[in-house]
Amino acid sequence: MNGHEIRAYDFRRPDKFSKEQLRTLQMLHENYARMVTTLLSAQLRVTVEVSVTAAEQMSYGEYGRKLSNPGVLAVVSLAPLGSNALLDLEPSIAMLLVDRVLGGSGSVRATGREITDIEQTVVRRMVTAMLDHLRDGWRNIAEVSPQVESIETNPMFAQIVAPSEMCAVVSFTLKFGELSGYMNLCLPYLMMEPVLPKLSAFVWFAGGKRRDVHSSVDRVRANLEQVSVELTAELGTSTLTIRELLRLVPGDIVQLDRRVSEQLPVHVGDQHAMWARPGTHRGRIALQITKRLEEVQL
Repeated sequence: MNGHEIRAYDFRRPDKFSKEQLRTLQMLHENYARMVTTLLSAQLRVTVEVSVTAAEQMSYGEYGRKLSNPGVLAVVSLAPLGSNALLDLEPSIAMLLVDRVLGGSGSVRATGREITDIEQTVVRRMVTAMLDHLRDGWRNIAEVSPQVESIETNPMFAQIVAPSEMCAVVSFTLKFGELSGYMNLCLPYLMMEPVLPKLSAFVWFAGGKRRDVHSSVDRVRANLEQVSVELTAELGTSTLTIRELLRLVPGDIVQLDRRVSEQLPVHVGDQHAMWARPGTHRGRIALQITKRLEEVQL
């Protein structure tokens, strides 16, 4: 064939995700895995390691045949993206999470039964907490609001797309000490189609990280601006003996070391930050800021 390579192509299983897009998805979720590692380690009070093992494409039917029955499947919406995603946890890992959250040692193993309603509630809360970090992990490609729509145990009730629909499946390994298990995030092509152009590695590296740094700084600054601080003005000071202090009664006058015409030092926390004049405003005691000390770092 004139030196040209011939490759087999299955028209029943078309490739809809390029290798570059799958690599970018993997890198994107490696950052997410680090966030989940910190979350689970803090929540479960045990050393946890979460890592991405692969990002590959397959039909939903092929993916569905690999699901455990009974299993632990979370149907997830990523508004404003259409369709739903599916997060499946290895049953033994789900039982370990439940046991640790309820105060156990994490030694409980899956017994092949469906998880109970109470266990489903615990799993739902943990999955919701993990998905909250997906919002930050996806910030470079889309602003999404992850939400758990339902927790299913039978794969038949988790048919989020047609069996022939192609999906990107991101696989994770979760290690709890000597124990390990898997977690998979299935993202249908119908959901990912609007953001596929942004999955270019060039776009992600050249623009995404820079925007992410600026947005992180803006978020930190916005949060800091909402922090309440104590602002106090010092009217003056006076030195009394213990005997004089014990003799004080309502109506006594204590002479301060500052004149009425003098400016008052204003403290932010324990730092002298400004000078001000005392007065009233609309019938209430007030301060008029006259000078701010430039060398003070607020």
